[in-house]
Amino acid sequence: LDRISNPFDQSLLAYDSSGGTGPTSPNTNHRDDAAAYNASTDVLPRQSNESDDYARLKDTNNGHPQRPRFISSVTRRFQRRRRFSETDHRPSESRAPDASYNSQLSRSLGRKAGTHENYVDLNVMSAPATHHPGGFGGQNGAPNGAPHGPPGTPGGPAANVPDSYFTESKKGEVNELRQLLRNFNVERSPTRKREIIKKVIAYMTLGIDVSRLFTEMMLAIETRDLVIKKMVYLFLCNYATSHPELAQMCTNTLQKDCGNEDPMVRGLALRALCSLRLPQMVEYISEPLRRALSDHHAYVRKTGVMGILKLYHLDRDKFDECNFVDILYDMLRDPDAQVVSNCIIVLNEIMAQGPDGGMALNRAIMLHLLNRIHEFSEFGVVAVIDLVPRYIPANDDEGFQIMNLLDPVLSTSNSAAVVATIRAFISLADQIGDDPVQMKRQVVGRVKASLVTLVASGCSELSYSLLKHVDSLVDSCPGIFDDEYRQFYVRYHEPTHIKHLKVQILPKLANPDNAPDIVAELGECVTDKDPQMNRLAVRSMSLIACRDVGGEGCADSIARRLVEMLDLDVSHVCAEAATSLADVLRKHPELKQIIAPPLPRDLRYMTEPEGKASQWCIFYTERRRA
Repeated sequence: LDRISNPFDQSLLAYDSSGGTGPTSPNTNHRDDAAAYNASTDVLPRQSNESDDYARLKDTNNGHPQRPRFISSVTRRFQRRRRFSETDHRPSESRAPDASYNSQLSRSLGRKAGTHENYVDLNVMSAPATHHPGGFGGQNGAPNGAPHGPPGTPGGPAANVPDSYFTESKKGEVNELRQLLRNFNVERSPTRKREIIKKVIAYMTLGIDVSRLFTEMMLAIETRDLVIKKMVYLFLCNYATSHPELAQMCTNTLQKDCGNEDPMVRGLALRALCSLRLPQMVEYISEPLRRALSDHHAYVRKTGVMGILKLYHLDRDKFDECNFVDILYDMLRDPDAQVVSNCIIVLNEIMAQGPDGGMALNRAIMLHLLNRIHEFSEFGVVAVIDLVPRYIPANDDEGFQIMNLLDPVLSTSNSAAVVATIRAFISLADQIGDDPVQMKRQVVGRVKASLVTLVASGCSELSYSLLKHVDSLVDSCPGIFDDEYRQFYVRYHEPTHIKHLKVQILPKLANPDNAPDIVAELGECVTDKDPQMNRLAVRSMSLIACRDVGGEGCADSIARRLVEMLDLDVSHVCAEAATSLADVLRKHPELKQIIAPPLPRDLRYMTEPEGKASQWCIFYTERRRA
């Protein structure tokens, strides 16, 4: 027990007070020094006799001795640091020497205050020197006379470490990315390099200025990785205007890539070269563009077509000199539909200021494009159909032929193509046939099913746009959509703007057959929690009565409903009902026996000025008639 409870016999070497460095003799008795060390650090103080040691080692639960606890030097050092940090929170320069503490410590060590007694732990001698603010050490703000050991020990003075070691010098994200891009290991790992360049593009997307990495990114362009090339091209196009001199340095690389064996690389390089938008780069663009228009791959050709448009906006004189317009007209016969659609878009924009308001059309071009309409994408279909309203057919047969070619488009789910086809049909209906009005009604009847289907199946924004088209068609051709009135009933999950538009369309669809159902539906909308919805429903009911489209007895039924609304405890509904009754009474004077009697009673509770004014108008009209 005596050997176990004295761990200092094996782990400590006592240095004599005269400054010797060698260990003392094994027979040297330094039990008192070890006890003093324990007293100063509060770590397992030395017991005076065996009985106390045995009592300390007993388990309090069952009385059996427990295994002895060995405390390593690292644990003692940690406990010592914790004791210092818990007992002294003041800065080292603000602590004053404590005479009582020094004398007590000197008595425990058996020496006078101010002398040095050093204990060295063999386990921590090889550890790097560290400095702990608030700890002991003569040069670091410790009280005069406080014990301190050699550098690197918990109680000793701090080692001479440069101030920069403790200074937090965090590099910016851009500087870190520059170092990573210059790293040779990153250069050898395409996956790692791709991730770093992705981070650069992400910073650029977030608005962080990474133009300082222009040189490093340009060095990364020499790679076979298509993803890296695409990201570097994007970076180049984004910062070319701010670094035109650096962008010019990449001209040879881009021209070289325009002749690469991979068509994707050729197309990407050509797109990047045309997207630099630098006037000094015009002379380097025209020749790669001309080669791209005759490339054997469709991707390169369609990229070259869009490059012509960029050259047009960059330098008009150079564009006219190269005679690209005739080349674009010849490319309308290209076997790839995407190339043809790009040609149409470019020609329309280039010739927008011309007499035709776009590309010139003739019968051969129009029929050629319409016969291939099933090959185009959704955007290409819209681009082709938008040409039809500007084309005037030579005769009725040609007009009907065009309509037959466009008829399959109405069965597609592309709402833009359907709306463009409707516009084309209506424009053709005004140019062919003996009766344009009747022809237009036939066209609207043909497109009705497609419109109703798209309204019910589309998103809210699309549905609103299609409903506006329906509203316009209903005004121009009344009665065509009457049998589809149920498709315009308000649904609870629809947005407010769609509900309002449907309530405005419903009275336009009313006829003697469906008027009772529509009036009942509008009556349900009056109780909606939206005040504007309530007002629109009341106005729509009065509109049906004023137009007298509901058949016999419809106006009487609506007038009775409006009179009942005057008794509702909703001010805006009462006011709107009074205003609607005034309009109905002007159209149907015979309904004064139903409308006039309740007005004096309801006038007392009317709060809105418009409702009161409408009731006074009714009184004044009745008095003059009397």
